[in-house]
Amino acid sequence: MQDTDYETFKNQVWNGHFETEVSGGPLDWYCHPSDNSAISRVKGEGFESSTALRIDFKGADTPSFGDLGVILLTRPGESHSLSFRARSQEITSDEGVYFQLIESSTGRVLVESVKILGTTPWTQYQESFRAPPESMLARLELRRNPSQRIDNRLSGTVWIDEVSVRAY
Repeated sequence: MQDTDYETFKNQVWNGHFETEVSGGPLDWYCHPSDNSAISRVKGEGFESSTALRIDFKGADTPSFGDLGVILLTRPGESHSLSFRARSQEITSDEGVYFQLIESSTGRVLVESVKILGTTPWTQYQESFRAPPESMLARLELRRNPSQRIDNRLSGTVWIDEVSVRAY
């Protein structure tokens, strides 16, 4: 497996374009099986017909979601950007999915993206943050909070591509 952007320190996220199979290795993406969702790597469905990760939500209950993530190293004390592309189809309820970057030793949230709701075309999302000076290890997760509304069941599909965390 090779990821040139990762190997040349242009991206702190291994396999952010999902061009290789997700292995669940130490710095690769992990996917936890769930009754509420199905996660798959799909060729030709990514941004500009590349490979993407597809998450299908099955409309069960009002699940929280944190079944997809990756461990990464940040540069302590430096400014970073979290960037990714996503599109969605019929994501239901008031609580959409979003990326959250968490400092591993304390559990402190470093940055969250906006929530992805409804049906959207491929969109680039970007957020800035400063890594804490005392730590390098972080966890990037795709998340969803449980909804408190009556129409709270989560269904629909999200595609994720070009995930990166870069120091600047």
